[in-house]
Amino acid sequence: MEEIILSWNILGDGGAQELAIALPKMEKLKVLDLEKNRIGASGATKLMEELAKCPGIQFIRSEELLLSRQYSILSIKALKLSLRE
Repeated sequence: MEEIILSWNILGDGGAQELAIALPKMEKLKVLDLEKNRIGASGATKLMEELAKCPGIQFIRSEELLLSRQYSILSIKALKLSLRE
């Protein structure tokens, strides 16, 4: 599977955490769309931890993560670093 499109599914933190656990097993994943899913800090944290283990990911759409500005900036920086490696 190269693309996961889950936009507008209201996954919330629980769904995001469950998805995050499965991500490292998806070795061919390139695209992840999580727009409009009401994912808060705990779900986003788990996603960032597990996405760092996904070397093939090329595009992530998650415009509406419910995070503080400071946390968002740190997450984006960490994600950019993992995508470069």
